[in-house]
Amino acid sequence: MLAAANFAHAPQSLLLGGRAFKVAAHEPVFDAGSPGERIYALKLGRVLIYSITRLGREINYSIINPGEFFGFAALADKPRAEVVSAVALNDCEVIAIERDRLLETLRCDPVFMNSLFANLVDRLQERTQQLADLALLGLSPRLAKWLLELGAKSGAVEKANAMRVEFSQKVIATFLGVGREAINRKLREWEDDGIITLHSSDIRINDVKTLRRLIEQEGAA
Repeated sequence: MLAAANFAHAPQSLLLGGRAFKVAAHEPVFDAGSPGERIYALKLGRVLIYSITRLGREINYSIINPGEFFGFAALADKPRAEVVSAVALNDCEVIAIERDRLLETLRCDPVFMNSLFANLVDRLQERTQQLADLALLGLSPRLAKWLLELGAKSGAVEKANAMRVEFSQKVIATFLGVGREAINRKLREWEDDGIITLHSSDIRINDVKTLRRLIEQEGAA
């Protein structure tokens, strides 16, 4: 079963030695402030990494897909608390790996160590790009880019010029730093134009080329 997930270069002994458990949709995997005593490997489902500001505003950072690790506080030189929270977007299967086991594996397996740190760098670069897009791009190209990138990352298959993205408007709005109403208006506008089709639980992109054109036009401006 573990081979079905793409845990790049992760030793089977590390995964099999972890504690597997299930998390129901909308339930927390861990909360900010909890001890960073373990790293998590996502076997099935999707997990949202986020935080809540002192004013109660939610900030989304990344969406974890099957085969990815999260909970990187366990990589610190000494145990420290998580500064973010993780919640299941749908029913998930997770493997919790204790920090001592993880660090020992990293010492003995440089290939896995390099792969894990490359994954962490990818997350940091992704977040940096999100901040740049927020400052430089308007809502239309920012939303188009987010839908296409997340659709591809989550395993949506582009076929016959169509793609399905399984995220709520609330999640999208929080990632893009705007109100849900603004996202809803833009998506309704695109639906009227035939670019997308809205469903209760996901968005079907009917015209990938038009969304790409929106991004290219903003970049050329």
